[in-house]
Amino acid sequence: MDLLGSASAGRAPSASSAVGPFVPMSGPVDPAEYVIGPGDVLQLNLSGSVTRSWDLSVTPEGTLFVPSVGSLAVAGSTLLDARQRVLQRVSTEYRGVSIDLRLVRPRAMLVHITGQTRLAGVLDVPGTSRVSEILVDTVFAPHASRRNIEIRRQTPRGEVRIPVDLQRFRLTGQRRGDPLLRDGDVINNKMPEEYARPIRGCAWHGRRMPRREEIVDADRSECRQIGCHAS
Repeated sequence: MDLLGSASAGRAPSASSAVGPFVPMSGPVDPAEYVIGPGDVLQLNLSGSVTRSWDLSVTPEGTLFVPSVGSLAVAGSTLLDARQRVLQRVSTEYRGVSIDLRLVRPRAMLVHITGQTRLAGVLDVPGTSRVSEILVDTVFAPHASRRNIEIRRQTPRGEVRIPVDLQRFRLTGQRRGDPLLRDGDVINNKMPEEYARPIRGCAWHGRRMPRREEIVDADRSECRQIGCHAS
């Protein structure tokens, strides 16, 4: 028997049963951005002198069991980092073989919505979900802010608070304004903090508007140099 066992040793059910139905996504998964969690299904492929394929699930403890290699802690790592770690371990046990690790089924995870929302509570969402895919217009309460949103995330170093400005994302399309969610995130919808009437030449608002616009801290750093009211 080879170092990684027979073709069926340590293997999950066949790909058709293990991978499951397709999960709708807004685009391809970026391995450097996607963070692995319990329930993700990864596929380990070997090719060359030996051909093998395993569908491996991340356990509730956050580990991935690789046949003849053992358990590796992968939860909390990006897909890119986990891929490099698994490939390094497998290559020391099995030489002369091309190795590939890929995500074949994103996990389901729980996130919480709080604050100014019509849908307060816990949501079951795919692991590839972004804020804009969860906070659609029908979720917001009548006076909720689209700019003053906060993700509260628990990390090994404590709670991290991530500001989100959906209005800016929808106008600019910049992905950094629409982050991926993670297991247990709390999405807190707030009330608008402050309004101001922008003036011509403002780097963010761009032109004079007939109504008062909500502003956030990020606007002030952009507008301060040109004397916009938002500063």
